[in-house]
Amino acid sequence: MKKKSKIKVVIIQPYNTPYRNELFNQINQYQDIELYLVYIDTKSEDRKWMDKLVSNFKEINVRCRTQKVSYERNNTRVNLFDFLKTIYKINPEVIISQLNKYTILLKYIFFYKKIKLIHWSESTLITTKGTNFYNKTYLKWHIDFPKAFLFPGQLTKNYLINCGFTLNNNNLFLAPNSVDDIFISKDDELKNKFSSANKLKFLFVGSFISLKSFDKLNEAFEILIEKYSNIEFHIAGDGPIKPISNAINHGFLNKERTANLYKECHVFIMPSLWDCNPLSVIEAAKCGCILLLSDGVGNYPELIDGNGQVFKRGETESIINAVESTLQKSAEELITMAKKSIVLSSTINHKNTAKAFYNAIKFVMR
Repeated sequence: MKKKSKIKVVIIQPYNTPYRNELFNQINQYQDIELYLVYIDTKSEDRKWMDKLVSNFKEINVRCRTQKVSYERNNTRVNLFDFLKTIYKINPEVIISQLNKYTILLKYIFFYKKIKLIHWSESTLITTKGTNFYNKTYLKWHIDFPKAFLFPGQLTKNYLINCGFTLNNNNLFLAPNSVDDIFISKDDELKNKFSSANKLKFLFVGSFISLKSFDKLNEAFEILIEKYSNIEFHIAGDGPIKPISNAINHGFLNKERTANLYKECHVFIMPSLWDCNPLSVIEAAKCGCILLLSDGVGNYPELIDGNGQVFKRGETESIINAVESTLQKSAEELITMAKKSIVLSSTINHKNTAKAFYNAIKFVMR
């Protein structure tokens, strides 16, 4: 009997990351999938991880030229000839990427082959600064090119609707950003953490940049630490904005040390001006942190429900009010909130997100 061939799937990414690698491994574990990762960018300065990634999928770096623009952003020019040659050699049946100039180019170059495009995006109306990216004429002409959609949450779904994509219950696949199993806390750990706390530990994990409102966070905690003796301000990361002297700066941490820090702290705070679907919020929730998120954080509708607060982005006073509201809670209330964070994030894992990818692939291949 002739052996059934595998479905060749290409995922186009800027580069591989520690938080995506295991998801891609899980997708490639499906016996009828042959997964290729095609990389079209290089890491920016803020991506400081040095993890050695073990991959069971095939990886190809497209030649590109990169110019540093800022701490968190590069300007990259992809070698289109090398990109097209790479895709031609792989000869995929399914491509997972955003609808963009690269995927549209593939549609015309490989017009003889019906490549199935699955649109995978985290964008929201806030992260695109309130503009409709798909108002660009050349994208509007190809709005029907994607055959399925992978999205992490409600705000991205709203954005897809706003763009004019044709969505229905069959072609939409919920795929939250997933995290490793190391990010988890047990009930007894939570009870001990909150019951024995002399000070409430507030934590920020991310880049020290204005996009994350780290400047506003500094201003808020300079006031809060002066006013309250029962709080600590912990930060982990790096960046051009200097932290206040009263911050407990852990620097840039690997996954294991970051997980331990989440488990030690009580409240996670993310005041971003705009942030698609940050992994740090999911990591913190799974480790039993209460969540204080700005309305610029893309996954707040899924991860805030009785376990924290959503506050207005870009305002120091809003951060202060959210912290002060949390300080008014009893230890029992805080433990209940922390447990709720774990419940809300309990289904977010690599296995479930990989299943969403697999279901989308099988759908477009029908």
